[in-house]
Amino acid sequence: MELKDYLQRTLAKPELLHNPIILSFLEVPDSVRPMLSRAATLDSASDIYADPADGAKRPHTIRFLCKSPDEKRVLDLVNRLVYIRARVAAIKEFEEWFFEVKPRLSNDCIKLLFQGDHGGADEGGLIQTCGNFDYSHVAARAALDLLGRLLDVEKNKDAQLYLDIFASLQIHVLRRMQLHMHVLVERGDRLGAFRLISVLMSKLPNQPLESIMTDPWTRQEYFRWAERKEESITPAVMEQEDVMLKSVDLEEVGARKVTEQAIKEIKAIAHDEVGWSVVKPYVPAIYGSASSALTTPSVSVGSTAGGVRHLDHHGADPRFSITSSPRTLDDATHGSGGGASSTRITYKKDKKNDIIILRLTTTLPFHVDQVTKLLIDWNKRKEWDVKFHRGKRIEKIDSTTDIVHYVFKSFSSPYKYRDFCLLRSWDKLPEGGRIIAMRSVLHQNAPELKDNVRAVLYSSGYIVTPISSHRPATPSNINNHSSSSDALEHKSNDAGGRATAGCLLTFVAQMDREGVLIVSPDLLGETNQLGQSIMNMRRLLAAQVAAISSKQNAKQQRRQQQQQQQQQQQQQQQQQPQPHVPSAEQEAKAQAVHDRLLQNSIQ
Repeated sequence: MELKDYLQRTLAKPELLHNPIILSFLEVPDSVRPMLSRAATLDSASDIYADPADGAKRPHTIRFLCKSPDEKRVLDLVNRLVYIRARVAAIKEFEEWFFEVKPRLSNDCIKLLFQGDHGGADEGGLIQTCGNFDYSHVAARAALDLLGRLLDVEKNKDAQLYLDIFASLQIHVLRRMQLHMHVLVERGDRLGAFRLISVLMSKLPNQPLESIMTDPWTRQEYFRWAERKEESITPAVMEQEDVMLKSVDLEEVGARKVTEQAIKEIKAIAHDEVGWSVVKPYVPAIYGSASSALTTPSVSVGSTAGGVRHLDHHGADPRFSITSSPRTLDDATHGSGGGASSTRITYKKDKKNDIIILRLTTTLPFHVDQVTKLLIDWNKRKEWDVKFHRGKRIEKIDSTTDIVHYVFKSFSSPYKYRDFCLLRSWDKLPEGGRIIAMRSVLHQNAPELKDNVRAVLYSSGYIVTPISSHRPATPSNINNHSSSSDALEHKSNDAGGRATAGCLLTFVAQMDREGVLIVSPDLLGETNQLGQSIMNMRRLLAAQVAAISSKQNAKQQRRQQQQQQQQQQQQQQQQQPQPHVPSAEQEAKAQAVHDRLLQNSIQ
């Protein structure tokens, strides 16, 4: 009886009915769990809301008690966003269900999903959760991400209906999303906010943007993003038929053939100078002392081009002042005027194959082999690559070829990572250079995982070339591929015997629509994580060089100490009196005298 009473009291608490641990412990069947959750929500809602006789509204739970299971699923999410603390888990669970089942919802149910019953601040719609930063930044980001996917015509087959209903909501309800907060706070979804504003601009041509995005500086940032988007910086994520082979099957093609083709394409892209767009340096804004408000022209939603033209040439915000802003990576690392080396990021789109091509070039004051060894070592990649999450080697084919599984962080979803299964191969180039080629392949030990989105990396890789102390830093001498695959050895000179002043690193990446989402914030100028990764690489290489130098110095000191000890021992031996050693003539005379004495004694 005590156990029965305990279980009844446990099931009477609504928050426990949503706890999967409790339900698993009680062995509640999956078919019964939704009924318990809805019953708990109804009971808790009836306690919170006033009686209808008092003139107060009943919870929207009552309206949908007799609706379809799909609409009850929407109702369950809305109620959980009000009464349950695990809102991120609730959004994730609904998102996975929605895009797997693809339900047909009524207009009222879609509106309920967006804003709750009446759009009030305390109701559990996605809009209110998107703007509720006081509760959770992660939940706000998750809600914004789900809104974006629901309104994406490539992700939701009924997106046009959702767009019409979303645009018909009251402006004060849309303002509850607080999209400016997603731009201002560090853990907000800046890109998702800009995309949602872009959707509203196409649906509300007569609505001023100020009525939705209230902060003037965030509007200025949006205009800058829209300008870059018009220049085709935003990667295309449209679903279409594949025109290129994605992941290569090594059993059909062969690792050597894939490597040769990848090396050929990498060299061609490294020398290509047509059609590239340059990514503007990312400079974080710093608040200045000026307190004057920013005057932004009234821009009607839907007039993107006109809105952008009203901005000044640089899109500067008078509330911010930037002092000593670095124009190159080396300026940011070593201060202004920190040397002739620089980092340059360019990109272009292959419209035929629907891929984005990224090219990064930078100079490093380290030997070619030191840089190459660091790039090959997947165990150390997390120490310098900001975007890298984890990795492992799946198979070692030979001394210079292997297959690895890499997982990278993505900014498109708070839940998913992007992963790659890559064939890697590295080799020597003429004049002391090195090349590392990569290509997405199929492997039975690297299946697609539920928590990751499998992305594709076409022929990509690194080219590391030495820079002689008397020649400029240009990506030269990489056309002829050397067949030598000897072990990498540290040398202080290049292949011509000339002293080197560092190396030129060229990174080439050809990414599909999923892979490009890893670097899209850098291409849009919203982050500088590619630059941060290069700076981390510099620091790590400098630490390695310092450690090697320290070991060499310690070894040299031990050698010098040993030499000094040997010299001291020799000096001590020389100072000691040496015993008299007779010469050969003296020994002969002594022997003759000894013989005569012996003969006389015998006689």
